[in-house]
Amino acid sequence: MINYYQFFGADRFENRSYYGESYLNNRGHYDLLSVNGIDFIMIYMGWGVDEEGIDWMNQVLADHPNRIAILNFHEYLLASGSRSPIGNEIFQKVVLPNENVIAVLSGHYHNAQTLIDPIDDNGDGASDRTVYQMLADYQGGPEGGQGYMRILNFDMDANQIYVQTYSPYMDDYNYYNPEEFPEKDEFIIPFDMTAQTKKVATDYVEVNVYTNKLIDQVENVTSGEVATVLWNGLEPEKEYFWYAESSDEFGGKSRSKIWSVVTKEGEIVEPETPEIPAGPEEPETPGDGQNNNGGKEDNEPGVPISTNKQVVEPVLNGKMAMINDSVFDKVNEKGNIVLDLNNQAELESLEIHLTEAQIEKMKRKSLVLTIQKGDIVLDIPASVFAGRGNAVISIERQARVAKSLSNVYKLSVKQGEKLIKSFLEGITMTLAVEAKNVGQLADIKIRNWNGQKWELIGGEYADGKVTTAINQPGTFAAFEHTDEKNVAGDSKNGNGVLPETATNLINLMVTGFLLLLAASILLVAYRRRKFGLDLK
Repeated sequence: MINYYQFFGADRFENRSYYGESYLNNRGHYDLLSVNGIDFIMIYMGWGVDEEGIDWMNQVLADHPNRIAILNFHEYLLASGSRSPIGNEIFQKVVLPNENVIAVLSGHYHNAQTLIDPIDDNGDGASDRTVYQMLADYQGGPEGGQGYMRILNFDMDANQIYVQTYSPYMDDYNYYNPEEFPEKDEFIIPFDMTAQTKKVATDYVEVNVYTNKLIDQVENVTSGEVATVLWNGLEPEKEYFWYAESSDEFGGKSRSKIWSVVTKEGEIVEPETPEIPAGPEEPETPGDGQNNNGGKEDNEPGVPISTNKQVVEPVLNGKMAMINDSVFDKVNEKGNIVLDLNNQAELESLEIHLTEAQIEKMKRKSLVLTIQKGDIVLDIPASVFAGRGNAVISIERQARVAKSLSNVYKLSVKQGEKLIKSFLEGITMTLAVEAKNVGQLADIKIRNWNGQKWELIGGEYADGKVTTAINQPGTFAAFEHTDEKNVAGDSKNGNGVLPETATNLINLMVTGFLLLLAASILLVAYRRRKFGLDLK
């Protein structure tokens, strides 16, 4: 962080007109922008948002309740389009309570996703605002993403935000093919851009007007000398105002403040110091503001209206779980079907069956299927099913291994008769971790067994769970992230002692070395014995 503070600390930006305030030397900050009568606040927070950071954001939003708020985070949405654990915490503690939040932007996970939540702020059952939560991260693509970035164009005349994705390096729009992935990189957000109604209340207003009426002028005044003019034609008992302008031969100009004098019976006297008025009364709240809170006086947190999520229980047939067709019809576009298998958490293996027609509806609506089964959660986007035919998602709990902090799960996805070997957008996996084995500052990651060792995949740990995106089937478990040797265990016997290189090769090398050493000893002994016999 030393280099960050040196080059990107608060002192680099604090003199900018839009820069609001820093959090921990610019690990977070906010900007204030005003365009065409609409006031915005942009809040940015870096990696690892904690309670202190959440409190800071809430205080900033409370200090600027009439500004439209857009929040920006390193991590918020997962690659599947659902919120990460820290994203859920931010949603509950920051997005819902603050009625001026309309959008959340994030990265970290390679994908482009949009999650839309209508929010009921006043508890009447109707949506008062819509929060658009966007993930745009292209770092997993060729050349580190080829410079693709998300652009938000605010069209004041059309009352909409036009979202685009563009690479100046490639001079190209849309990272994802818009025919194959419609509205993934390019879409429209409706947004009322009517200028906000504002009211200022005060009992004292002072307006200074600079006129062009010339009293008199003096030329060729040497710098430092006093210029004097005579002001004729003044009436008694009257206040007059004046100011002075100076200029030089090079075109430079300077103008003073406006001063006042009062004439009394023909004499000029200084005016009395005006009485400082009391503070203004509280202005009435203007109607039709951008906050859309309906004049609500309390600050009770709102609740999301679940029009884009369907939580369902499975239709079971032994170890087979299925979903009714009607569920896919009820959920909205870009929605989420949550399959609740928590009552089947004790089953070691389970298969989720999807029909080809259900998969086609998932693709057409860009749905995400979330599978909850005890200590494992999977978020599966429709793009995983790239082939044709029915699909089977297989989840199998394996034997525990040494040093693992979670259960071990084998995951596979078949469509038709083919095993899907790579997941285009990735499946987001969340594993519950045994808290008793986790240190206060533990770094927990998910790993995949590659046949020889537990290969690092990644993950973010929060609230007893670790979450990461996986791009292929395999066998997965959570470990504390230390050095590779500590997690190079044997998946079958759980001894956790496999070396970094191939075991059979090492065994052969050691055996060969011992045989060579034994042969050398025997040869030396034989020659010594023979030499001794020859001497006799």
